[in-house]
Amino acid sequence: MQADWKWSGGSVGARCGDWSIQVNPARPDVPLVIAGQNGSSWQALAIRPLPKHSLTVDELYERDCDLIARFRQADQDGYGFQVDWRLLPVAQPLYAAVEVWISIQTQLLDSSPSVEIVSQSSAGWKRWTHGELAAQSGDDEQLDSNSTAVLSSTDSQATWLWMIEPRDQVQVHWVSSPQESSQRGNLFGAFLEKGVIRRARMQLLVGSSKINHQDVAQAYQRLAQRALPLTA
Repeated sequence: MQADWKWSGGSVGARCGDWSIQVNPARPDVPLVIAGQNGSSWQALAIRPLPKHSLTVDELYERDCDLIARFRQADQDGYGFQVDWRLLPVAQPLYAAVEVWISIQTQLLDSSPSVEIVSQSSAGWKRWTHGELAAQSGDDEQLDSNSTAVLSSTDSQATWLWMIEPRDQVQVHWVSSPQESSQRGNLFGAFLEKGVIRRARMQLLVGSSKINHQDVAQAYQRLAQRALPLTA
């Protein structure tokens, strides 16, 4: 099932069956929310620039299933960045899915910008490693099998999955424990050369509360095999 973005003032939403996705593209620091008609709700992802950013919008537009916001490097900012939210088609046991691309670039000669990525669930979290979910392949030899690949949270109505692209896991420094309701990581943070663009990709999935290891592994492997989007 494929959803479409619908604009309503400054907010943008999409509906996929009984599930809705809501985001304010001009304020990525406000969580994207995925909610079901059954009452389940997930503050799926907030993107908070570090250090603080003016969030001056350079471009904000929709293209096919992509919702794209570009924030310029204003005088008081150390860098500019872009977020691309892409709606994905899903099939059982998944109900809704959004792919998120975050990219940063600086015009400064000495800069190490990062963004805090945050997801909130009161149901508790489980961490899955790359080694637990990846297909057995020689292509994975350079990847850390112990790196956090997926965070999952399950209540009586649904399972939330926050998946990180395998090659981007090295760019995330997790600063929360699985016992915390708010899962937080610092993305990027290494020295960034002037003019260079650094990117990372992740997916936010909602599915059945009965999702098992095989379902999570299949979803993760699909992410690993996806081609890079043209908007990256």
